Amino acid sequence: MKSFQVMLFSLIILIIAISGPLHADAAKMENIDVYLEGTELYFDNGVYIQSGRTLVEFRAIFEELGLSVSYDAKTKSVKGVKEGLVIELTVNSKQALVNGKPQTMDVAAQVVNGRTFVPLRFISEAAGIQVKWVQGSYFREIYLLDPNVAKRTLEISFGNKKSQFSLPIVLENDLTYEARTEKTSGMTAYAVDFYYRDTKYIEDNVWLLAVYKVQQRDWDQFWSYGVMQKIATSSDGWVYVINTPGEDPYMFGRYPVGSEQEYMRVHYHLKHSIIATLQ
Repeated sequence: MKSFQVMLFSLIILIIAISGPLHADAAKMENIDVYLEGTELYFDNGVYIQSGRTLVEFRAIFEELGLSVSYDAKTKSVKGVKEGLVIELTVNSKQALVNGKPQTMDVAAQVVNGRTFVPLRFISEAAGIQVKWVQGSYFREIYLLDPNVAKRTLEISFGNKKSQFSLPIVLENDLTYEARTEKTSGMTAYAVDFYYRDTKYIEDNVWLLAVYKVQQRDWDQFWSYGVMQKIATSSDGWVYVINTPGEDPYMFGRYPVGSEQEYMRVHYHLKHSIIATLQ
């Protein structure tokens, strides 16, 4: 009996040694949308969270931020390089080099399913990019904002309420827009129609961004099952939701090819400024 207990204890120790700590905080794939100046980034191998930090595949994020990439299999290190910037990381190490200067990351670069993943915020901020995390009841989004992209502050009026937001100047030069407020069936819609400057009519290359203010019970019973995205709840219990690009049936046939990209480029700037104004 005693020998059996010794064997069992030895087996448990062996399993722990192989599998690592019982409470290890392993990286977990999550449903998180990432945008660079409003353009959605697609990571073929997913987005992971570990210890509250977001991890993405190193090659994808380095190249999106304009860095050329190299990997040293012998030292298990990755390097991203562009003019004025060199970022170096080593798998399973929290130590990084930015232009030769050591820095400590919150989580280490690591291999997940055979791919090397790196902390998104650390890489982005090292490249001079601002990182904003936005979380609602049904979504999580990360916005990477480049301060070097020239922007212009614009103002849209909804009756006596004015909403300010910023658009990249390159995009703003191509667009004109009209704001309107509509009330119907216990719902208020704060809508902005965008047109390319060489068009005048709805059927000519226009797309729409609308924030709807609806009662909580209506959201629970009707809206939450549709193509709308909940983005906030007001202090008086009303719910703000927004139409999503390429999914609203009302918009089918109205989007010109490729215009979803323009929509997403203003998605962050406009929807949050509207919410801030209305609340």
